[in-house]
Parts: sequence; C-alpha cells; structure tokens
Amino acid sequence: MHRHSWLVLLGVAVLGFFIAVLAIRDPLPTVLAGTTNATSILWAWGENDYGQLGDGTIGQKIVPIKESTGATNWSSIAVGQNHSVALKSDGTLWAWGSNYSGELGDGTTVDKNIPIQIGLDTNWSAIAASRGRTIALKSDGTLWAWGENSSGQLGDGSTVDKTTPTRIGSATTWSVIISSGYHTVALKSDGTLWAWGNNGSGQLGDGTTADKTTPTQELTGTTTWAAVVTGWYHTISLKSDGTLWAWGSNSFGQLGDGTTADKVTPIQIGSETNWSTIGAGDYHTLALKSDGTLWTWGENSSGQIGDGTTVDKTTPTRIGSATTWTAVAAGDYHTVALKSDGTLWAWGRNDEGQVGDGTTVDKTTPTRIGSATTWTAISAGGDHTIALKSDGTQPTPTPIPAASSWGMAALAVALLVMMTVLLRQTSGHRPATRP
Repeated sequence: MHRHSWLVLLGVAVLGFFIAVLAIRDPLPTVLAGTTNATSILWAWGENDYGQLGDGTIGQKIVPIKESTGATNWSSIAVGQNHSVALKSDGTLWAWGSNYSGELGDGTTVDKNIPIQIGLDTNWSAIAASRGRTIALKSDGTLWAWGENSSGQLGDGSTVDKTTPTRIGSATTWSVIISSGYHTVALKSDGTLWAWGNNGSGQLGDGTTADKTTPTQELTGTTTWAAVVTGWYHTISLKSDGTLWAWGSNSFGQLGDGTTADKVTPIQIGSETNWSTIGAGDYHTLALKSDGTLWTWGENSSGQIGDGTTVDKTTPTRIGSATTWTAVAAGDYHTVALKSDGTLWAWGRNDEGQVGDGTTVDKTTPTRIGSATTWTAISAGGDHTIALKSDGTQPTPTPIPAASSWGMAALAVALLVMMTVLLRQTSGHRPATRP
C-alpha cells in the first residue's frame, strides 16, 4: 500500500479514537430497564363493623389508616356496602370485610378483617362491588360475579347466592362493570350497555319494571355508551359524544331532569356535550365536566350534594368555583373527590367518620382531608371510604450502558488499526541487512 494511503488510514483511526473517547465520556441517553410505577398504598376510614377497612380490627376510624398488610402495589379499588375489593399490579384479586352472602369469594361466609387473596388467578383487570356482591372482569374480557343473588343481580340465570367467582355467560368482550343496590350494569367493547337484577324502578333501562337474571341490553340499542355508574335504584351513563343520560328511580331528583318521576328507558339530561366523569350514591348523582367543574344533584339530607344546604336538587348544580376536579365517588350518603393537585376532599354524612376529617360531624361543603397531595384513586360505599396514595417514590432507573459499550468497541477497533498501521510502516522501512 502507498505511504499516503497508510497516512489516511492512520488519520481515520485517530479520528475514531477521539469519537470513541467522547462516546464513553458522554454516552447516548440512558435506556431504562425494569422501571415500574410509583408505590401505591391503600388507606381506609369510616365504618368498620365487619373489618371492611382491612386494618385487622373492628371499629370505626375517623381518619385514613393503612390496611394491615403494608402492600405497596395496589392498582384498583372498589367498595361495597360492607366489604372491600382490590387488585394488585400483578393481577391478583383481594377482598375483606363482610362475607354474609359470600361476597368475598373465598368459598365461605366468614367475615375477614384483613385482605385475603381470592384464588390464584393473575389476570383480573377490573372490579366493582355493591350490597353483598362483587363483579369482576378478567383480561380476556370474561365477566365473573359472586355473592348475593336474590334479584338475579349476579346474572347467571338464577337467584342463588354464590361464594366463589362464577363466570357469567360466554362473552369475551366485556369492558366496563358497575354495581349498586340490587342491580348490575356493564358495557361491552362494541359500546352496547347491558343490565340485570332488580328492575322495580326501571333501572335496567329495558322499558319494563321486571327483574332480569341474565344480562339484558337496554332498550335503545345504542352502541356509543362510554361510561356507566349506578345508585341504589337508578343508573347514569355517558355516551362517547359527551352527553349525559339517566334512568330508573327519581324520587329525590337523582336523574337530574327537573322532575321526581321514574324513567324506564334512558333519557338525556340537558344538552351539554362536555360531561366527562360520573358517580352515584344511593340517591344522589355526581358528574364532572371536561372543564374540571363539579356538579351534583338528588338527595341532600346529609349535605352530600355539597352546596352548603340540605335541600334536594332535581337538576345538576355546580359545586363551588374550582375547575380542577378529576375524580368523584360516593357512598350511601357521602361524597369523595380528588383534585388535579392530588388533594382529597369529602363531604356529607359523617356519623361513622366516613368523611375522614377526624370528626363525626356531617359536612355540607367539600372539606379537605389531611394535607397529602399524592392521592390517586378513590372509592366509597355504604359508610366507609377507601383510597390509594402514592408515596411519590419513583424507582431508580437501571442504565443499560449501550452507548458506552459501543464506545469501548470503537476504541478497540481504532487502537487495532493504529497498531496495524504502525507495524506495517515499521516493517516497510527496516534497515538493509549486510551481505
């Protein structure tokens, strides 16, 4: 090879050497391995006659307390009348509290005051709880139910209680579930709405007042239902266009149409198209709009509406001026909500400490609970409340030194080339041997 060719090759090697050094010193952005969500801890308060707070005791708590196991991977929560259900991030299902009708799902009717795992499955994806029963979905879209079944609210075609999870039908397209009082409602992935159980006030929305023991599609056949919640005898739902619909019992104005007349098919409430989130107590309803405002209506005997009075409301009533509400939930006669800053607020009946402010005095306006700003999820039922809180700890990223490894490899190649060049140059200019 010509001398100038070796010089070019040497120059390239030197340039590669400096690039490699830079790659080692300032590698490309770190790749994260094995990262997980922040720690999620479960807190509970209010009535605890059946161990539904999960702290290993019996007796009300008037401020949030941690459940007894100390788990930090809770992902979803649901509260029934006197029992609690939760999922962990590993897809396992846990339950505790009253088990009178087998609502915990462990095959017994013995109450539990600490969380117990239900079965060994790790593919549970959604849960709902109500008076004496639990409804759940698996990640394969199947629907399961257990507990009280006096009105066919489990949906298995019978009125016999079940003490272990029982698959309902053969469909694999269930996507949303909710249950309260004595009826159950669910959505399928095609946007259709199905309901079953007690129908004395038309809460199933099928145009009748006859109970149903298997899932029955609501009368209109709409395929754009996006969310649904249930009160004791009424149902509230959102469509994908942001409109609000209601049906069933309306004795306290909980449907929000300005009357107290029951409705046996879905009716639209107002004409707004910016409703985003809904919730329901026994006889009152809550909703958020996309602008972050909070609206409530229905029974207000304990101040659960939150407008500073105890007067029932038959149309949606805005609560305060805040525009940062992000989540709502309700028990029998109390209401719980989160703001975007992670703060927790509650109001309404507080005889069991279910508001969580350290008293047993009812509150008629939203009352901040504690000073934490890391609340992430809420659920309420009966006279107790459960919430998830993040401790704010993010896992330490594990760097994969891809860039540095590349830099080392490049350095090695550069050095090898340089050594080869030097050796060839040396061998090509050796002194002449004597004859």
